[in-house]
Amino acid sequence: MPNLVVRILVAFAGIPLLLWIVWTGGYPLWILVVLLQIVMFIEWKQLLAKRGIIVSAAQTALPIAALYTAYFQHDYPLLSGAAILLIALWIVSFVFRRSKNRISEMGGGLLFVVYAALPVLLWPLLRLSGSFDRFSCAGALIVLFAATWCCDSGAYFVGRSLGRHKLYEQASPKKTVEGAVGGILFSILPLVLIKLFGWGHPTALDYLALTIAVGVFGQAGDLLESLFKRESGVKDSSALIPGHGGVLDRFDSLLLSTPVFYAYFMLVP
Repeated sequence: MPNLVVRILVAFAGIPLLLWIVWTGGYPLWILVVLLQIVMFIEWKQLLAKRGIIVSAAQTALPIAALYTAYFQHDYPLLSGAAILLIALWIVSFVFRRSKNRISEMGGGLLFVVYAALPVLLWPLLRLSGSFDRFSCAGALIVLFAATWCCDSGAYFVGRSLGRHKLYEQASPKKTVEGAVGGILFSILPLVLIKLFGWGHPTALDYLALTIAVGVFGQAGDLLESLFKRESGVKDSSALIPGHGGVLDRFDSLLLSTPVFYAYFMLVP
């Protein structure tokens, strides 16, 4: 079966489930967040192992736990101190680790926390960002997902039909400037539809923020993950999702677009 057909079939099965989880929120969304972080770490650990860098799951769990304690510190103020303590324990743990690559191992573990664990942890917060009047009942997180899928589709089809100039051959030989521009233009489609059908009233800044977050940072996230894989000498982060590779492959764009879009709501409520 052609790879494109497999990708489409998996998308038809996975997208409705993902949208239902985001729409429902609560425990289903938190379960998704935790599961994605676990699977992403397994894939990340395998990528680093190809480079001879061994990252400990137990040690990496400490800074991730610090993220969670900081996340809930508004409800439980004492958790702020616990988060700082967990970071200190994580650093001290490397004193007793038998290794000659402490810098690489600490860097690899911490990069995973910042690069993958943190953006996914922001999803529950992003789901509550924005207003019903601006984004309709879909909410900011579903809009971000929809914009990402539109961007991917636009970049793919515009790149295949009009692509002439290579975008960044070192990261991805097939991506073109024309495709990237198509992705940027298509990323704004969800907000255009919301406005067109009268489901909501996005502000001018909403259009700009979504375009920058998804069209620029999202596509940069795709290129960054491609560079990680090239440095590790692999085609995909794993073979978990038929036609799509691994979880890191499927969500690479969102790992950069999520914090940018969330930061927008923090800066411009």
